[in-house]
Amino acid sequence: MKQTGILPADFGTYTHRVIESRFTGIPVFLPEEIRGIAEEMAAAFLASDIGGKAQKAVWRLNEYGIITRYPHRDRMLTITGQIDLIFEYENRIYIVDYKTDRTEQPELHAEQMAVYRKAAGDLYNKPVETWLYYLRSGRTVKLG
Repeated sequence: MKQTGILPADFGTYTHRVIESRFTGIPVFLPEEIRGIAEEMAAAFLASDIGGKAQKAVWRLNEYGIITRYPHRDRMLTITGQIDLIFEYENRIYIVDYKTDRTEQPELHAEQMAVYRKAAGDLYNKPVETWLYYLRSGRTVKLG
């Protein structure tokens, strides 16, 4: 990324857009310097088990905005967030958060995924699974 001048956060955004475009069919603009790697990461996600379920989903939403109430340190907080991918497959709700981190530390994202799980459970009243998908390695981690 250093050679391209593209910031890591921007790279993550571009990669998310490529995956979304694979689901919607809407083309996405990418800087040429990262097109190949972003396309490879998107293809690997779609070839994964969780990506396969997403492709067969009853419904699927990308970049899904949420607002929920969540208990934190003896207080109820109102939290807003954006779920990278949410879908229903076999009467279960799946939430996938894409990560472009170089180091994989799922525990750092446990509370974020708990918030997403609560929001989706409140909305859909179905079992909810939350997953991290590390785009660099192709590793999936279930966090609830």
